[in-house]
Amino acid sequence: MEFKRTCRKVLSRAAALLPHPLNAAVHRRLLGARIHPTARIGLFTAMDSNEVVLEAGARVGGARIPDIIWHSTGICLWHEWAKIELLPKGEKYKLPTPNKEYGAGIFTLARQEEPNMAAYTDPEVAWIQKKKHYAGMILKSPDPKRLEEILAMYYPRFAQDFLAHVPMA
Repeated sequence: MEFKRTCRKVLSRAAALLPHPLNAAVHRRLLGARIHPTARIGLFTAMDSNEVVLEAGARVGGARIPDIIWHSTGICLWHEWAKIELLPKGEKYKLPTPNKEYGAGIFTLARQEEPNMAAYTDPEVAWIQKKKHYAGMILKSPDPKRLEEILAMYYPRFAQDFLAHVPMA
């Protein structure tokens, strides 16, 4: 059931990008294909209005998701992906035992060239991003409620301290 819910959410977003008449049909067809939720699906519409799947393949996520997973579980998805790809034929992959911690991340474009993150000192801060005009950090904790508390405190502070945006024209 969780698989179907995840697929529905991911594919609804993908199908919403297509012209209206194809949305429902493409959505139903892809759900029927039982595409795994980690799949990256590139959908495009050809000149003749037929849908074209340009890319469909499992991959490591983006937007610092692999880093959050690594800091909270100790498992590097990139390393594990490489191990799977390089397994000798017939050998089974064994997932390492993950740490039992939860992870979260908060990231934004920053007004400052080098944002000062010194005021964010909670022990749950596992990593601070050091990149020009970006403010971000990864948090980890054995208690998910604690991460929610920290995020609730940090969101408004991040907006006040760093948030950069382009004014609407």
